[in-house]
Amino acid sequence: MSKVLVNTCWILPLLLLNVIFFAVGGTDYSTSQWISYGFINLAILTIPATAFTLPRTKGLTVLSATMWVRNAVYVIIELCLGIVLLVVNPADPTWVAISQATIFVIFAIWQISAIAANEATSQSIEKQRRESLNVRTLTEMVKNSGRNVTDENARALIFRCAENISYLSIESFPQTEAYELALREAVNELCAAVDLGAPQEQVVAAASKVILATRSLSSAVKLARLS
Repeated sequence: MSKVLVNTCWILPLLLLNVIFFAVGGTDYSTSQWISYGFINLAILTIPATAFTLPRTKGLTVLSATMWVRNAVYVIIELCLGIVLLVVNPADPTWVAISQATIFVIFAIWQISAIAANEATSQSIEKQRRESLNVRTLTEMVKNSGRNVTDENARALIFRCAENISYLSIESFPQTEAYELALREAVNELCAAVDLGAPQEQVVAAASKVILATRSLSSAVKLARLS
C-alpha cells in the first residue's frame, strides 16, 4: 500500500471520529463512553503502526497482505463494538473496558507473532539472495578467466568448472563454511593463474582443484541437510 493510501485510511477516519464525537456531546460523556472512544481511536492508530512494522524485504507481498487483513478485521470489529457501546452507554464501565481490551490484546499478540515470523522469513530470503549472488559471482569469475585462455582443452575445463559451480546449492550451513572458503580460494588461484599467463599445466591443475573443491562442497551440503 502506498503511503498516501495508508495515511488516508487512518487520518480521515480519526478526524471524522473526533469531530463527530465532540460535536455531538462535547465533553459530557460517561466513563463507559470515554473508554469506547479511546479504544476506537486506538484501533484506527493501529493502521500506521502496521505500516511501520511491515517486512521491508522485496518479495514478501503476501506476508504484508495478511498483516493488513488482520488489521482491517480488528478495526472493523472495534468500530462496530465501540459504536454500539457508545450508543448503549452501559452503566458499568468494567466489562466495557475488559471486552475491548481483550480484543486488542488478541490482535496485538496476533500481529506481534506475525512480525516475528515475517522477520525470520525476511532474514532467510536475504540470506538466500546473498548466497545466490556468491554463486553467480564465482561462476562469472571462472567464465571470464576461461574467455582469456587460448588453449581449447584448458578453456573447456575452465568452463566445466563454471558450470559445476553454477549447479551448486545456494544453501549455506555452518559446517560447510570451510568448504566454501576452499572453493573461493581455488577460484582465486585459477583466476590468478590465468591473469598471470601461467603455463597450461598450472592452469589445468588449478581448474582441477576448483572441480574437486566444488564436489567437496556439494557433498558437504548434502550431509548438512541430513544432519
